[in-house]
Amino acid sequence: MRLLNTIYSVRVACLSAMAFLLIASYAMARPAIDSLFLEHHSTSELPVVWLMSAGLAAAVIGIYNHFNTRHSLLTLYGAASCLIAGMFALLILGYQNHVPGVVFLLYIWKDVYIVVLNEIFWSFSNTVFSIQSARGTYGILLASGSAGGFIASLSVGYLAHAIGTASTLWFLCPILLLACLISVVLAKNTDDIAPSVMMRKSAHFGQSLEVLWRSKYLVPMFALMGIVQVSITLVDYAFNVTLQSTYQNIDMRTDVIGKVHAVTDVIAFTMQLLAGPILRLLGVAGTLIGIPTIVVSVLLGYVLLPRLGMMIAAKIASKCFDYSIFRAAKEILYIPLSQLEKTQGKALIDIFMYRLARGLSSILLISLISTGIIQYVVHITCLLLIVWLLLTYMIVKRYRKLVTIEEEREIYHPRS
Repeated sequence: MRLLNTIYSVRVACLSAMAFLLIASYAMARPAIDSLFLEHHSTSELPVVWLMSAGLAAAVIGIYNHFNTRHSLLTLYGAASCLIAGMFALLILGYQNHVPGVVFLLYIWKDVYIVVLNEIFWSFSNTVFSIQSARGTYGILLASGSAGGFIASLSVGYLAHAIGTASTLWFLCPILLLACLISVVLAKNTDDIAPSVMMRKSAHFGQSLEVLWRSKYLVPMFALMGIVQVSITLVDYAFNVTLQSTYQNIDMRTDVIGKVHAVTDVIAFTMQLLAGPILRLLGVAGTLIGIPTIVVSVLLGYVLLPRLGMMIAAKIASKCFDYSIFRAAKEILYIPLSQLEKTQGKALIDIFMYRLARGLSSILLISLISTGIIQYVVHITCLLLIVWLLLTYMIVKRYRKLVTIEEEREIYHPRS
């Protein structure tokens, strides 16, 4: 028992450190690369680069499938971290030497690398943690990531003023290499499960799509993640429209936006720390059903009483849930699945759909603007949230059938 507790403690400590560094790297990369992009390109080019990110994500899934059927997840995480750091170094050198198109490549690479490392991180976590231990542990991992993001977000501005925006990107390399080192330490102190012979033989192009299509569980998950990300993007758009019409002064708008993000971060961090008690109290099913219910209730409140305060509440609710207990509960859904479903099927959802959804959101908004019905964006979002709720109910129903078998197995063969 003492040995199991020691292994569990080492596992949580290492994964917390990896989460801290992973989100810190993105919190440093995103503002710097976004700023460089806006310096050299217009916002009208964003939908193009978003669709290009989705295209690269689709290609990355094929590469990821090839390697995750041949190497353990921690080995893959370490190798990917080194490769990503090296790619960033090449792109930064390219920018400093005025190579054409390198800013586009930086933006796309920034969008794709985070979902790849995030996918490997959570696939490993879903493999080594049981449902019972995940309820308490995943909140700690998410909070560690938020702490890293908070510190890096504060640091990137000071570094940009001191050494320049482009030069701040050099800090990504040591952060990613340190994450690689921690993954090596974790691999030596815990079971890093290697792929089975059957997985190696079954690996082929399009494996993720095949695994997803055959799974009655993953198909609605794929649809759900798309609906969630599109809904959050539409809420963000509606918030900006409401804010712009309420405050014409740019400085006042900036002040409000800053305060909204600060409140969102504080609430998300608090909910991450409370994820364990919340999941134990409401269960995974109750938590997942409760989130869209709350968001759609707030948005319907805005439809009935269109005030900035109601829209701010909707914006905060959509973001803070997505960053905290929704992520924790969503990852637990994958735990009862097979190894193929937890790696290759999940990859299509978390790598491809997350990036594709942004492009779909752009196309939807452009369509609403061109047809002159953009004023109904909140109403359309409410409909999407109802679909979100229905899909969640369907997934939860299937999860409960799987979890009965899983929990019976956990009683006799606990993994942590």
